[in-house]
Amino acid sequence: LKGVTCLGNCRGEQECATRCFARFGSEKLNDWLSCTLEEKKCVVTGVKQDTSAFYATAPQRLSNFDRKALEGKWWKVRGYNAKYDCFPCQVN
Repeated sequence: LKGVTCLGNCRGEQECATRCFARFGSEKLNDWLSCTLEEKKCVVTGVKQDTSAFYATAPQRLSNFDRKALEGKWWKVRGYNAKYDCFPCQVN
């Protein structure tokens, strides 16, 4: 509930939302957001963006890549954007 309240107070402002995820992120919050934003579309978040250019220039797929090599815990320890990446270490 704290995560949802925090996000509601952000009113769509991305830096605020990032702080909410850093502080209150959890599987329950992820599940709730997935249901309300993606599956049931109970909440609309702004204008639909055209992402076709991004996918049109996607890099070639690796031929010998094993997805299991990525399983386990990953930590964000450093980022490139001071506005969104300067939060305490987070598990992804």
